[in-house]
Amino acid sequence: ANATQCYASMWMDGCDIRHEISRSNYYVHKARLKYIGLDFTSPFDVTRMAPVLIQRKVIEVSALSVPSWYRQPQVLRLVS
Repeated sequence: ANATQCYASMWMDGCDIRHEISRSNYYVHKARLKYIGLDFTSPFDVTRMAPVLIQRKVIEVSALSVPSWYRQPQVLRLVS
């Protein structure tokens, strides 16, 4: 999977994959990428890619107080 991802990014950068790997590996990775909708037999077209929107949300953290019903565990107890 890592090699297939590497070849997909190389294809997106404009590299011709056929000259980079062996013929059998070319068809293996071609089939894997075609399964997820990428066809690297044709040149990569940037205009067909959908933009990726990243949202960031700030989470504010504040200190909490101990509830009134909570009791601390007593590990050591005096035994009479």
